Amino acid sequence: MNRTAAAIMVIALGAAATAEAQTRPVTRPAPRPQAAPAQRFFVGVDFGVQMGTEDFNDLVPFTANAEPGNFATAYDVKPGPMLGISVSARVWQRLAVGIAFTGFAADTDGALTASVPHPFFFNQPRTLSGDVTGLTRSESGIHLQVRGLVPVSNRMQLTVFGGPSFFIVDQDIVNGLRYDDSYPYDVATFLAGDSQKFTTDAGVGFNVGADVSYFFTRRIGVGGMAQYATATVEMPSGGTGTVDVKAGGFQVGGGLRLRF
Repeated sequence: MNRTAAAIMVIALGAAATAEAQTRPVTRPAPRPQAAPAQRFFVGVDFGVQMGTEDFNDLVPFTANAEPGNFATAYDVKPGPMLGISVSARVWQRLAVGIAFTGFAADTDGALTASVPHPFFFNQPRTLSGDVTGLTRSESGIHLQVRGLVPVSNRMQLTVFGGPSFFIVDQDIVNGLRYDDSYPYDVATFLAGDSQKFTTDAGVGFNVGADVSYFFTRRIGVGGMAQYATATVEMPSGGTGTVDVKAGGFQVGGGLRLRF
């Protein structure tokens, strides 16, 4: 093969390779999915229930027929509806701080027992008992929280939290007794208990809980929460002094979640 033929063959092979490279589809790497932007602020609105908190008792002394008597009321704090609102802000990576508000209302019927002095005989009191219905209780809670943010996925987030809590309680307290007796006055019959609504000063306690949220979009979702929040408050007695009352309890709820 002479030099001219060899050169022609090299040129032909190069042209064929160039044509094949031009017709072959170019494969480019798939673009990486962009991570969702880190959300900084979080808002939750929950509707739920607070389980009945600890029951309490109150003793009220009085004087009748020139002798001391008394009546005691045992208050049964029932479960009731709870409303919660929380606001928090991310301060560092997966750490946020926030504040939450809860409101609770329920019936607190009382079981009353009394020792009523006899009008004719000393040291021979009559005993009576009865139920006092229509008593109500409401609580307002403020909860400061440190929150740990645990992203399960782009749409789901777990939050654990805890911190101090402050409670104010409005409670109907039985402060009067009405009864009936007739000659020979050996038996006294319960008629009713009189009550008055008292408001406590703020009691200090704690809260701890968790929240699971699912977001339909980057900003809007739904979630559920469970927390235990409690404090001890000083309730004015129906007689004199005060009585220690537990506020709060186990709370569960669910509702709207926002992040932005």
